[in-house]
Amino acid sequence: MKKLKIYIDEGGDFGLLAKSSELYIVSFVIYDTSVSINNDISYLNNKLKNIGYNGMIHTTPLIAKRDEYKEMNYEVRKKIFLTLFFFCTRVNIKLKSIIIDKKFNNNKETLKNNLKKEIEKMYINNLNYFSKFDLIEIYYDNGQINLTRILCNVFKSNPKIVFIKDFNHEKERLFQVADLLTNLDKYIYKRKRKIKLNKNELYFFNSLELKKHLLELKNKRL
Repeated sequence: MKKLKIYIDEGGDFGLLAKSSELYIVSFVIYDTSVSINNDISYLNNKLKNIGYNGMIHTTPLIAKRDEYKEMNYEVRKKIFLTLFFFCTRVNIKLKSIIIDKKFNNNKETLKNNLKKEIEKMYINNLNYFSKFDLIEIYYDNGQINLTRILCNVFKSNPKIVFIKDFNHEKERLFQVADLLTNLDKYIYKRKRKIKLNKNELYFFNSLELKKHLLELKNKRL
């Protein structure tokens, strides 16, 4: 049986108030299970263990030096980030991010409709690829009810698709890659459009010199 796994993470919120996020982003990490990545995951886990951290990687607090990372210096956090990033460049996966800029969406319904259209477009444009698989597992933990409803509406017509909301976030490293991609593509979008970066983004990403590394993800884009 040919099986595809899709890991989904989101960043931002559906609010339009002053304190709400400027962008809403949904990231997809797509993995064809016919190519094993077990050795890559073992290598990743060993690298993290050598750094001194082998838990789940939460990219947002990692960048911001919050929560479980608040006692870690920049060098350690950078090593954790780059270890996951280079794992992403090595493994056989496809990547896709959808970004909705709220300045072009003046109410919540418009935002939701535009997000649904973009996800539908992604699905339809790649239907030939998706149709090759006997089973498609979508890993999303129902973190936001609005996105959950959109995903169900877009994919409900395909009987090969099943949703998995209960899974081990710590062990599913590809879910953590989706979280990393959410932050990375948000930064790229803001930088290209000269949207003001927060101090954590400026410090963390500029110090990582990501420009030369981002080309390594180009061929992985869906």
